[in-house]
Amino acid sequence: MTQNASRIYNELIKFGSQYSQWSDVRHLGVMAWMMVGMIATGSVNLTKWLSHINTKALIAQSTQRQLSRWLNNPRIKSS
Repeated sequence: MTQNASRIYNELIKFGSQYSQWSDVRHLGVMAWMMVGMIATGSVNLTKWLSHINTKALIAQSTQRQLSRWLNNPRIKSS
């Protein structure tokens, strides 16, 4: 993960916090890291994003599962 990725993440968190009330702020954090990965790689492939995402997970597969769960979470509405 680069310093630039952290800056992009912080800006996305600020932006996302302004316009929406998140029932769980962790959802905003995961979304921001996914956007950083997408911007950095220019791809919608979850596995390509992994090197650009800051996570506590020790195994890349755990992070990939977390992203997949977020995308399929029924509590997160896409309008």
